[in-house]
Amino acid sequence: MLNKKELELLNRIKNRTVYENKFFEKRSETKWFDELKKRGYFIPNLNTRPQETEKGYFLIPQWNVLPYLERISQQINIRGNEKYIDELRLIIIEISKYKDSEGQHIDNYRTWRYFVKILLNFPNNKITLKIINLIPIWLNSRFSTMLPGSEITRKFLPKFLTDNPDDIKKAEKIIKYITSIKIPPVGKEKKRDSKKDKKIELLVDSHFLKEVFEKYSEDIGKKCSEKVIKDLVEKVRKLLKRKEGGTYRSFYEELDYLDEPLDVLTFILKRILIAKAKNDINITLKILKIFLKEEYLYFPKMALYVIGNDLDDYREFFWKILNDDTENFILKNTSSFGDELKHILENLKELTDEQREILKNKIEDSAKLEDFKEDQKLHLALHKQKFYKALSHEQYFKKLYDEIKNVTKYDIELRPAIGKVEVSSGLGISPLTKEKILQMSNKELAEFLSTFRTTDYWKGPSINGLSKILKEVIKESPEKFINDLNPFLKTGYLYVYDILWGIRDAWEDKKILDWGKLFEFIRQYITSEDFWNDKYTVKDDDWKANRFWILGIIGELVKKGTINDSRSFSEKYYSRVQEIIFKILDKMLLDKKELLESQAERRDFIIYALNSTFGKITEALFMLTYRIKKFEKEIKSEQPVSWEINIKNKYELLLENEIVESYVWLGRYLTIFYLLLDKKWTEEQINQISPKKQQIWEAFMQGYLNSNKIDINLYKLMQPHYETAIEYKFKEEHSSERVVQHICLVYLQGIEKIHDKNGLFRKILDKWNLSQIKEVIGWFWMQRDFITEPIEEK
Repeated sequence: MLNKKELELLNRIKNRTVYENKFFEKRSETKWFDELKKRGYFIPNLNTRPQETEKGYFLIPQWNVLPYLERISQQINIRGNEKYIDELRLIIIEISKYKDSEGQHIDNYRTWRYFVKILLNFPNNKITLKIINLIPIWLNSRFSTMLPGSEITRKFLPKFLTDNPDDIKKAEKIIKYITSIKIPPVGKEKKRDSKKDKKIELLVDSHFLKEVFEKYSEDIGKKCSEKVIKDLVEKVRKLLKRKEGGTYRSFYEELDYLDEPLDVLTFILKRILIAKAKNDINITLKILKIFLKEEYLYFPKMALYVIGNDLDDYREFFWKILNDDTENFILKNTSSFGDELKHILENLKELTDEQREILKNKIEDSAKLEDFKEDQKLHLALHKQKFYKALSHEQYFKKLYDEIKNVTKYDIELRPAIGKVEVSSGLGISPLTKEKILQMSNKELAEFLSTFRTTDYWKGPSINGLSKILKEVIKESPEKFINDLNPFLKTGYLYVYDILWGIRDAWEDKKILDWGKLFEFIRQYITSEDFWNDKYTVKDDDWKANRFWILGIIGELVKKGTINDSRSFSEKYYSRVQEIIFKILDKMLLDKKELLESQAERRDFIIYALNSTFGKITEALFMLTYRIKKFEKEIKSEQPVSWEINIKNKYELLLENEIVESYVWLGRYLTIFYLLLDKKWTEEQINQISPKKQQIWEAFMQGYLNSNKIDINLYKLMQPHYETAIEYKFKEEHSSERVVQHICLVYLQGIEKIHDKNGLFRKILDKWNLSQIKEVIGWFWMQRDFITEPIEEK
């Protein structure tokens, strides 16, 4: 019973959402329950339905009473609290079954997840089938079912895998629901096509299903009835569209990633059947007999898979079905059953003469000349050879196998229609070991690189494998190569790319480099006209490395060599690096094709600039400028190569040619341009860049907004751009969020006031764009732990 003060508290928080939320976050005492129920807190609440904030975008709110109800469920085993089991069950049933005026359930995955968490605290005998039958409601959603799906599969199902028959009935129901498929309705006038089929999906994420059935299939097969298998069979049957559907891959192949519903259900059915086969032979035989009579070849294939997994117990059954197979159905369908048959035949040991004769006759009868359109005799012989190969552990069949192979000259075996997918990185193996490369002189190695060709893309040594190991060797021992790079001056792009990549990685590993020799090699390599005319492409290079790969890695090397204040290359190389970068930029600016490529329509200009050749070279130019300026300030003396002397003109040339990457880096490093390099020049650029040239302006703004540092003077200079950005729809959505975050930060620092009509924060509030307001709230919330002093104005 609540006292007067506690009742007054409930009166004060009523209809005040923030206070109600706080109340339910903290309360766990059962004494509040009856009064809260009386006041209607536990009845269906339409405010907990998904709320459309913008067209196509939904907010899934959390019902604030749920944490409190979960804490109540954690106390139901305390003497005197048993009544709350019924109370909580009634709430769960009422909320779950509630429908609005349009006949729709609440459809809130947060609510459904909490219901499962509450039920996990119940004794099993208090969770009725009526409750279990609510699961389809919880899993049938327009939105994600990941939260309730995870709780149901990982925790709720295992709770009932006990030795209690009543629990097992509930477990069987849960299995039925979590393996359900959602098939979209098809209009009467339309037939389901392949595009429609793609919409068929499981109600629970395949990751959770794989995880739970990998862990508990043994218990399920042992403890659950055949109902589970029958239900899975019906679901599989609904997914099969053709007689051969689902038979192309071997059932012995375990896919790394289960995506398609049929693959997931096959994974589950296989594991449960194998467990059932070990624990109940009679039921399993009954199931296998039904499978072998099925029209869809999927099920006979599954029967053979089960037999092959436990041949000791099902050997006699195999011989029976083989003898009864008057149409030779099993051996005639090797394209569907190949791998499953292979596993059985390879393990048929100690055959009798009668059994050998049966197998030989079946094999001879499984194909005729007329079954093949071309090279009939050869293909008939190959067909038989596959079976004899699987049986070649028997001397009788080994002789037959050798006789046929001597004629066909092929090595062939029973296999699935689609073999296991082998993913090749395109690298292959190297013809040289690391030790061999280190033993060779650089001249010998360069000659080898120029003459070697890939022998076998999949299994043999390849140029990609060679280039990969070359990079690894150089990373480990860069000095061997840097000390004598001249032999590689006419080496192909792919190998030089990996040489430079290895050197870059060696620098990152804190190895010492002779930058002078490296830059001299680069200068000579890119001076050759053959280099600019794509004469150094490597035959059989699947990556198709070209001159732009080299230019890009040069940019990365310069960046790595200048970015760190405590570790950068010597100032004596500034002129040489500037020469290299200028030469590259001059050549690229003359090539209109590459110029146009740099101006192609983009969404994320930051990502583009980080990966494009222009982007890597222009950032390298900025990094060199930054390093030179820092060095000048340190020694209080100008360098012969500097921003003022020649680099500024080159950067302006990039801007004039509207190279978008140069605008990205101007924005990204605007603070450094302004505070360190050239304040007046930076102000001029800010004023010149116009939103009228949309792509240029957005590239600049994406770069600028990517920075977390805001200089107050720059902020004021950038105000017109911020005003445009507030109204602008960026192609890259995070930029819109960053605009709001920048403005919020300035407000939080007290630089802008909320009542300042010309302030940017005020403009966001006056505009009241829902997405921007949500970002304001979210950003302020994220800063709550970093605010050390109260904000005076409200």
